[in-house]
Amino acid sequence: MSFLMAIKKIRFYILFTFLFIGAAIYLFYNLEHYYTIHPEQIFSTQLNSYTQVTELKVDINSNANDSSEKFQGHKTVLIDENNSFGPGQMVSLNEKPEFRTYDRILITGDFKSADFTGVGVVLQIDDSTGKNVYWENQPVVSNSANWEPLAFLFAPEGAALINGSVAKFFTINENKKRFNIGSFNIIFYKKK
Repeated sequence: MSFLMAIKKIRFYILFTFLFIGAAIYLFYNLEHYYTIHPEQIFSTQLNSYTQVTELKVDINSNANDSSEKFQGHKTVLIDENNSFGPGQMVSLNEKPEFRTYDRILITGDFKSADFTGVGVVLQIDDSTGKNVYWENQPVVSNSANWEPLAFLFAPEGAALINGSVAKFFTINENKKRFNIGSFNIIFYKKK
């Protein structure tokens, strides 16, 4: 009788171990790719109760420096080991009154690289005195070495809404990776 009990315990531990390892692999894979968000996923889930206030298209072509890698027929911006920061945009909240009514900021872009380790999209907001009141870096994660549209959703708190604040949007390249940017857009949303 004790031999059969021992076999049942061993079988239980083996089954439990396989389930645990399987769950760990599943979670690791999903957490590693947590930030890979395609724009259509955001529109259908996280922004369905918001309305678009305004959209800013960052002029990538003025910074384009790579004619070997094209996106939609245009040169792209190459970021490599010589660049810690990629193209960006600075927006004064005094420019347009609607900037002060936003609740969410969506940054969309088309990126291409084999390795995005240490690459992120940053939203930085400074008050009228130049003091930083908000800073968030969302990592760029992609499963593809081809062009991929990605989106990054930011939800800054009330400090960002102060009159005179300046919002800065840019890419950061902490590990000096090589990647291309084909487009970069900033969309402001407010609650419906």
